[in-house]
Amino acid sequence: MKRKTANRLLLIAAILLVVCVGFAACSAKTDDKAAVAVTMSVDCKLLYDKDPERAELGGLSDKGVMVTDKKVAVGEGASVYAALVASGIQFTGNDYVAGIMGLAEGDGGPESGWCFLINGKFPEDGVKDAKVGDGDKIDFRYTLDYGKDISG
Repeated sequence: MKRKTANRLLLIAAILLVVCVGFAACSAKTDDKAAVAVTMSVDCKLLYDKDPERAELGGLSDKGVMVTDKKVAVGEGASVYAALVASGIQFTGNDYVAGIMGLAEGDGGPESGWCFLINGKFPEDGVKDAKVGDGDKIDFRYTLDYGKDISG
């Protein structure tokens, strides 16, 4: 009888040890990359100028401004795509951004869609390859003319 009790206590101790080690492993930081802070904004001001009712998006936009200076933390070397995912802003697309907050490419005309800038400049890479650094400002802007109407 004492042997059964001792075995049960040993089993309980082993289970607790496994649970504690597992918890410590799960709560440990898995990404050794340092966090960087970026700021993200989204607007469809050009569409607002052309079609204010469409640009209001059922209250999601204020005169074409959809998101202003949202702070986002991502790992060092993260892509613009990763920052957009981390921001929690609703979007569609994978290799490029097809829509944000219900406004999709083509909604503003045949040459409309989403462009992005990093620190006021068009990057040479796409959304999944363009990397962000600490303090970068990412702007998603809705174009009506394949980006020719957006300075950058």
